[in-house]
Amino acid sequence: MTRLRIDDIADIAKRLPQYDAQLTRQTGQTLKGVACHALGIRKEYYLSRADRMKVSVVPFSCGHGVISEFAHTVAQIADYMGFAAFVTERGDVRGLADAFRRNADIIFMADDRQFAAVNLHTRRVSDNGEM
Repeated sequence: MTRLRIDDIADIAKRLPQYDAQLTRQTGQTLKGVACHALGIRKEYYLSRADRMKVSVVPFSCGHGVISEFAHTVAQIADYMGFAAFVTERGDVRGLADAFRRNADIIFMADDRQFAAVNLHTRRVSDNGEM
């Protein structure tokens, strides 16, 4: 996997409404609608649950280190999607422990090889890493 650079993620959160509008024009669905379709759930169900789900983003420093603003960008995307998202104040194992202490439902984390979201209720892992 190619390592992201700061330029790759700069202003993503600011561009989400514009991207959402473009996606709606091209597909007839918002980003939330596409997510619901991919999950096979109704949008009403998604909307009734998303804001009650606490999403934690934990920065990890292993490999080539933390990419500046990456964790905050992921949290902003989760916020845009309707989740209650936060970035842990500390990273690595301490940040993971903080996410548990703050009762996160889903934890996002990444290193140089893998980006993963772990649902602590269903015990499912979604990732884009190399297997």
